[in-house]
Amino acid sequence: MSHYFHFPRLFLLGLCWLWLFCFAGPGMAREGFLEPEELETTMFRLMDKWQVHGVAVALIGGGQVVWEEGYGWADMEAWLPALPDTVFQAASVSKAVSAAVVLRLVQDGVLDLDEPVSGYLTRWQLPESGYDLDGVTLRRILSHTAGLSVPGYMGFPPDQAVQTLEDSLSSAADADDRGVSVILPPGEQWVYSGGGYTLLQLLVEEVTGRAFAQVAADLVRYPLEMNLSSFGDDSRLHGHQARSYTADNRVVPKRHFTALAAAGLWATAGDLARFAVALAESAAGEGGQLELRPELAQEMFLPQPGTENDFFFAGSRWGLGLGLLNLPDEQGLLAFHPGANPPAWHSLLAILPGNTSEDSQTRGFVILTNGEHGEELVLDAMCLWMEAVAAHGVAECVERTP
Repeated sequence: MSHYFHFPRLFLLGLCWLWLFCFAGPGMAREGFLEPEELETTMFRLMDKWQVHGVAVALIGGGQVVWEEGYGWADMEAWLPALPDTVFQAASVSKAVSAAVVLRLVQDGVLDLDEPVSGYLTRWQLPESGYDLDGVTLRRILSHTAGLSVPGYMGFPPDQAVQTLEDSLSSAADADDRGVSVILPPGEQWVYSGGGYTLLQLLVEEVTGRAFAQVAADLVRYPLEMNLSSFGDDSRLHGHQARSYTADNRVVPKRHFTALAAAGLWATAGDLARFAVALAESAAGEGGQLELRPELAQEMFLPQPGTENDFFFAGSRWGLGLGLLNLPDEQGLLAFHPGANPPAWHSLLAILPGNTSEDSQTRGFVILTNGEHGEELVLDAMCLWMEAVAAHGVAECVERTP
């Protein structure tokens, strides 16, 4: 095993068992990888395999968060291990949380899913196009079918000021100076667009008159007690944030984002798991802290027209803010969102929302990494979790040999 994992492995093994016996109680942490020592061994094996420095994991079983833990390093230079309260960049998993923010505003009658977004805009407008701008709706932006440009953003280094939303939408300096525009007929095909979510961020600010991060805090973070999460930098997180690393141990300078709704969420694995539980509760009509009506929460789990894609799993589709895959042999639905803020932040949120007669309780898996090859680790861990919860036959997992 690589030398830089030895100290955290010994240190965290003690913390792992202390948490289990003193706080978790009997029966906890038996979903997913089944036993905490098995998860511990698995994570360090995968970290060594892919030379990833730090990982955080949360497991959902029986409709609740049953395990959250960190492995490896949050900050090698400061000798800080990754712990359950370590905060990582969630990257594009941000979009799932942003979608819930937008749906809360739809519920309040402030926004409409199927009206042209141009009617809400005053600070900036989509540029003229050969395609119908009125076809750009919230529903299509959330499901990546609005025909919009700009797949993603790189963020800004510490010594560079972030752009305004309007400047980013016109010409994003952290996306090769591309602006958001309609490049395909709205409603006809799925094309991943982080730029669409930046447009959503502006919409939220336009209709509320408040900063997106504050609206998201009021509608999602505070109600769900996501106490170590924030869209963008927040002094509350200082001392908890991980650093990210290349495969050869070089620190990647912390980058900041104008595109908060698309890529700017900092969070712990446990906070994202609590979000997933609340979302599934709302969709099941069980109330919950998210306070989102079932019919709106269910839209996140319903495949939207024209969303067939192979973005993360072959044969998947897209709901409002979530990727969707029907598992083979009527095993139910997998809802997910991957995240990657290159080069070294990689993440995944996965939910099995308990939609079969044999299993009515939500299960889920969240993993956050701070290493350059974290995407490979995330895929290996995802496949092992799916095997552990008896979700078999997904092509990408059949092909992998973790």
